[in-house]
Amino acid sequence: NASPAFNSQVTITATITDPSVITAYLGYRFNTYDRFIKLPFYDDGLHNDGAANDQVYGATFQMTGYQAQYYLYAENNSAGIFSPENAEYRFHVLTSSVQTAAAGQIVINEFLAINQADTVDESNQHEDWIELYNLSNVPLNTDGLFLSDDYNNVQKYQFPSGTIINPNDYLMIWADEDMSASTPSNLHCNFKLSGSGERLILSNINGDVLDSISFETATADISIGRCPNGTGTFIALENTTYKAANCPVGIESIRLSEFTAAPNPCSDFVILKPADSKSHTLTLTTLHGQKLLVQNFAGEKSISTANLKSGIYFLSVDGKTVKLNVQH
Repeated sequence: NASPAFNSQVTITATITDPSVITAYLGYRFNTYDRFIKLPFYDDGLHNDGAANDQVYGATFQMTGYQAQYYLYAENNSAGIFSPENAEYRFHVLTSSVQTAAAGQIVINEFLAINQADTVDESNQHEDWIELYNLSNVPLNTDGLFLSDDYNNVQKYQFPSGTIINPNDYLMIWADEDMSASTPSNLHCNFKLSGSGERLILSNINGDVLDSISFETATADISIGRCPNGTGTFIALENTTYKAANCPVGIESIRLSEFTAAPNPCSDFVILKPADSKSHTLTLTTLHGQKLLVQNFAGEKSISTANLKSGIYFLSVDGKTVKLNVQH
């Protein structure tokens, strides 16, 4: 398929006419920063390759990126051949059919203008961050969209080609002027957010403003976000929700029908109180998904947080998750 759907299965076939071929594979990746993944080619009739032993080989992968870069290789006992020549320096390109975002489909959802003890970037630095949200039920391409903090230059930062936001999902951008470190999984724009107040603008290639907000003096580690998530008005969020649903939670405790975690924010400990006396599994993870604690418990449970660094963690009980704010 020359224009496969995002997340669909893609099969690449190759006719290899030499019956003495001993190795054949497909190399593919979704952006220039990645290594090529190598998949063996098969001529067994079981890999969308037609009939077995018909010299048509097949390999299948999932189109999880906007654009796939790929090449083919085969060899016999005396020679090898690439398609295209000079792979991996050169490669074929396959582009998925992802809808480009229109007005109202992607919004500014939350941002943090003064980051002292909140989420860190891939360099372990506390930087300003911006969260966009896809309100639609389909993956959206940000091609032709821009971010800015200046109404006189609304096209200050252009998203890298092929940046995708999945349906009802988030896209995070570090506002730290560190463009040289920008990769598809860690976007860095060419401006910072002013703690003394300014504006944030989302626009398109025509210069149309799709979403914007002006804000007053910011407070350290208190973000501004929409409540309800994605659609509501902007309010101050004392508990930031980096890449997660917005709306404020109680300062002293977070209550779900399944359990209570208090105090929150906490310093030396947090007490879990489930709604029943059955056995449960708790998991404590960092914002980046590193598991710090996995433990079974029943009844009330005290968890020590004295040795944790100040910041945000996720506390889950049987898959139900709350955000834990540790402050020392």
